Amino acid sequence: MVCVYKATTPADAEVVRHWLERNEVAAQVRGGLVELRGQIPMGTPQGPTVWVSERDSESARHALQLLRRPQLVHPQWTCSGCGELNAPSFGSCWSCQEDGPPGASSEA
Repeated sequence: MVCVYKATTPADAEVVRHWLERNEVAAQVRGGLVELRGQIPMGTPQGPTVWVSERDSESARHALQLLRRPQLVHPQWTCSGCGELNAPSFGSCWSCQEDGPPGASSEA
């Protein structure tokens, strides 16, 4: 087994474990609350860690790079039909219902 992530909290470790498993990499948390099984949660001095098999370590590192990558956020956009400013989440203009630019959300 190879440690691929050192978490700051048990919740942080579980989020990373879940992300890896969604990316088809089996992972386990060590030093988190799950391991205690009925004991009083004392935590560990270094915090919990996330481990994967050695053969999955490269896939895990790639998935973690994707997790750390900044997410694309569409900016506000101005309607070409009426000139109104629209929120990034609007797929069409709130004022005249003109379609928004490509990438604008279809949810309001």
